[in-house]
Amino acid sequence: MSVSDGSKERARGIAHSRGWREADEHDATERGAAPEPRRSDVNSIGASTAAASAAADDRIQRLVRERIDIVAYDPAWPESFQRERDHLLACLPNELIRRIEHFGSTAVPGLAAKPIIDILVEVSDLQATRARIAPILAAQDYEYFWRPTHGDDMLPHFNGASPALVERDGGTMPLYLSKFSYTPETWARLIRSPEDRRKAAQSYIESVGGKLHGFWYAFGAHDGYSLWEAPDNVSMAAVALAIGGGGALSSFETTVLLTVDETMAALRKAEQVQYRQPGA
Repeated sequence: MSVSDGSKERARGIAHSRGWREADEHDATERGAAPEPRRSDVNSIGASTAAASAAADDRIQRLVRERIDIVAYDPAWPESFQRERDHLLACLPNELIRRIEHFGSTAVPGLAAKPIIDILVEVSDLQATRARIAPILAAQDYEYFWRPTHGDDMLPHFNGASPALVERDGGTMPLYLSKFSYTPETWARLIRSPEDRRKAAQSYIESVGGKLHGFWYAFGAHDGYSLWEAPDNVSMAAVALAIGGGGALSSFETTVLLTVDETMAALRKAEQVQYRQPGA
């Protein structure tokens, strides 16, 4: 991510759809050395830095163990970048964002590459980025790492590992299973004028940067099921509210799906929960 505040203080970094990582520290030499910390602060600074470093190391080790394959060029990569760009522009403070660019190997047409979309983001203020942008992305389950340049002046590395199932070119987006039923009036209209409603469902989810993975009708308690991929819960909720408020459905229920790995992690963490039976 590039940072420029108009006074030649610039720091460059790389953001991809999984996250943002530092590229270089060009301006560190322009700003000069940071003030030395007071001796009384050294111990507390050292302890907090060590703890933060250990936590970051654990996450970095998890990331570097992920398998990365070189694959043939995918014509859908530019579209994937555009969806992520649109999502970032929609959720981040516009006054801080100067430009968002697709670069790296996936930006070169016809070039085989690792299937990770690299994104360069330029912001106007580094401290404001830390104070305002980091919490927004963290709330969407992006992971981020602050890397020191001078004192507390740090560059962010964001890794958008959302609670998810579907790879989003280096990150993941949640999958949602919806169950729905039409009203008798809706069925009557469809009988008079048959319509493939998959196209409508696809347009709804794509308007928030997501994707429709499946659309089925069924016997039983519900008329149909749909499988969606969305950037976050807020985006999926927006689609659900719009559909539910349209008046064509008698019921609409949506469930967030968990991966097996997420469930295994939850089972291991459940050991830490000290459950007590009522009255025990």
